Amino acid sequence: MSPTSMQHPPHQIPDDQLRRDSFLFYHPECETLAREVAEVSNGNVQLGRITWKRFQDGFPKLLVDDAERIRNRHVSFLATFHDPGVIFEQLSIIYHLPRLFVASFTLVLPFFSTGTAERVEVEGDVATAYTLARMISNIPLARGGPASVVIFDIHALQERFYFGDGVLPLFESGIPLLRRRLVQLPDHDNITIAYPDEGAWKRFHFQLADYPEVVCTKVRDGDARMVQLKEGSPQGRHVVIVDDLVQSGGTLLECQRLLASQGALAVSAYATHGVFPKGTWSRFLPGSQEGSPGFRYVWITDSCPDTVTAVQDREPFEILSLARPIAAALQLADNQKHLPTYLFYYPDCEPLARRIVEASQGQVQLGNIRWGHFADSFPDVFVTDAPKIRNRHVAFLASFHNPGVILEQKGVIDTLLDQFLASFTIILPYFPTGTSERVENPGDVATASTLAGIVSDVKMSRCGRSPLIIFDIHALQERFYFGQNVLPLLESGVPLLRQRLKQLPSQDDITIAYPDEGAWKRFHFQFGDYQEVICTKVRDGNKRIVQLKEGRPAGRHVIIVDDLVQSGGTLLECQRLLTSMGASAVSAYVTHGVFPRESWRKFQAAPGSDAAAPFKYFWITDSCPKTCQAVENQAPFEILSLATPIAAALQL
Repeated sequence: MSPTSMQHPPHQIPDDQLRRDSFLFYHPECETLAREVAEVSNGNVQLGRITWKRFQDGFPKLLVDDAERIRNRHVSFLATFHDPGVIFEQLSIIYHLPRLFVASFTLVLPFFSTGTAERVEVEGDVATAYTLARMISNIPLARGGPASVVIFDIHALQERFYFGDGVLPLFESGIPLLRRRLVQLPDHDNITIAYPDEGAWKRFHFQLADYPEVVCTKVRDGDARMVQLKEGSPQGRHVVIVDDLVQSGGTLLECQRLLASQGALAVSAYATHGVFPKGTWSRFLPGSQEGSPGFRYVWITDSCPDTVTAVQDREPFEILSLARPIAAALQLADNQKHLPTYLFYYPDCEPLARRIVEASQGQVQLGNIRWGHFADSFPDVFVTDAPKIRNRHVAFLASFHNPGVILEQKGVIDTLLDQFLASFTIILPYFPTGTSERVENPGDVATASTLAGIVSDVKMSRCGRSPLIIFDIHALQERFYFGQNVLPLLESGVPLLRQRLKQLPSQDDITIAYPDEGAWKRFHFQFGDYQEVICTKVRDGNKRIVQLKEGRPAGRHVIIVDDLVQSGGTLLECQRLLTSMGASAVSAYVTHGVFPRESWRKFQAAPGSDAAAPFKYFWITDSCPKTCQAVENQAPFEILSLATPIAAALQL
């Protein structure tokens, strides 16, 4: 596909999805860009006013003039941190605006100025990228949840992990602006993209993959670092060097000389951020490059306002304005309920995920993830659909049936939440450590608390806390084990059982049995219209024997109900007791059929025997995918799918 055939429309979103009450405040140096943002927003963004003054000691004296008008409105602030001396006064505003009872708050920081100081190569290095990220992360929550932070072409994408859970970084790019400018050139069909080093290639090549490319590299020659051609041919081409930022410009100038010497017809350059400290932009002016023909164009955005003022209308510079993409980012729709929810899933959960999509009647669509492992067995996972889910409602269907699969799924959950989602829901049908919720002796490790802590350690989405859907957790008080960033939604599979009971040929003789008082307390209120039997466990030496505590099973079809089954010993003892006391039939229901080591086989008729299976029916849900795969179409098991209640919960 040729570059000219690639369709890259301007940053815009449908008019019916725009916010119509956005206030944009700005630092004085950003006024020009702020006015452009308001102009291209079609009236959906209006400018707010701040009085910027200083006390005699130099500290800021600030007043938000529109404080009364912005209550319950969407508010943003356009900042520039190009100079350490202006950061404090802007942080004072940034920390103050969300406290004015605003509906939402967005910080627009086009240039993350300390992004190149992100590494610690020697113990003692101060990575100021982390420092600045932490300062931004202290923005208070607004009514609508955490603050959004819009940054263009941050130096390294992994710097998203430097920000705390209280903000949502939205990493935008200026490359679409460059693409639109390239197709306007007379020689647009003769363009080759050059990268000054492998870092720039890794950062941007996927956005320019339809162009021929040249990759340069830097090699050491004593104390000097020289630019050499690594791959590609610039011969006879208009070569455009692409990078995220330019400081002194030395690397770009070396690349230009190398490419010109290799036969490039013309050389241009693009950098999202033209920093140019100490006026180094002057090195790019015509006639300043010691006999070199220089650059045909140098494109930068208006992310650094001082530079824009200095190079405006000076060849070879052209300014590509960020106004339109900023306006689009500020006007993201508040809800996307008219669009399907993306449902991602762990591979073992695929059958349930597909049933959820079917039950949702078009309200849920599946997302794609590539699951793999490195040679050392640690996860190698890639969220294929990450570019599609920005500002969308997203859910992840998890299965923590095995401790070895928790890490890779937690990694996916964290990655999904880094995609600037409208909302995020975790679906964990079975909470596997729920029975380990107590501390009865000093030193007991309650792994229910451990797993709750792992699940709770997630960022918030644009809507705030992430709903966490769990079915029939072992003890309802475990809801208090979860942290503040998730909102447990404790569902039950019992309505599925009730629906199935109504389909039985004989409904009048059904009695519900509970294997112990705990099960009775947990479920009896959902079966108030059925007769009941309660069993109890008593000690006989080192044994625990099941006895009847109350109720009459004689002549009844007795359904034993509990939240889960492991080895099944208690259920089998109950079945024998109820049969001995005259039950006409015994069936069982558990939401979670765990059945470690294939203990489900105990509930089948013995091979080659005329004896019937101990249970008439054994109902489980599809909360444990491995079990479902094993017992499907195996009498007496029937699987009651959680797909419909999950689909309903996703559409709340």
